[in-house]
Amino acid sequence: MAKELGKLAWKGKLHLLVPGESVETAGLIITAIPAYNKLKPFHPKRNGWLGYLLEMDGRVYYIAGDTDAVKEQQEIRCDVALVPIGGKFTMNAWEATGIVNKIKPKAAIPTHYGSIVGKPQDADTFRKMIDREVQVVVKL
Repeated sequence: MAKELGKLAWKGKLHLLVPGESVETAGLIITAIPAYNKLKPFHPKRNGWLGYLLEMDGRVYYIAGDTDAVKEQQEIRCDVALVPIGGKFTMNAWEATGIVNKIKPKAAIPTHYGSIVGKPQDADTFRKMIDREVQVVVKL
């Protein structure tokens, strides 16, 4: 990432996070969460790619990024979870449901489906399997 930003003549302050690390800026706390595939070749764990927890205004948002359902997600506590459900490059709707039902956010937003991979109907599958106390917000 630093190399890519260097190509853009990035002049701002740069802090590259590693999994588990947090940084606070302008009232926003950002925590890096590992994002990887377990058996697929697209997002290997060794690359150190990330999802994020964003804490602001008394709420916590989990943005999973491109990831499978992985053990590091089991302990996440958040108000809103944005989870991929496309399947090919990430977890699918069923796997994402397992994570969301485990961490029990107030709301869940399915992402990464319906255009490049996955079908728009995957959101319906996701919604039907989520525990009732979790509001599902579908944006396509």
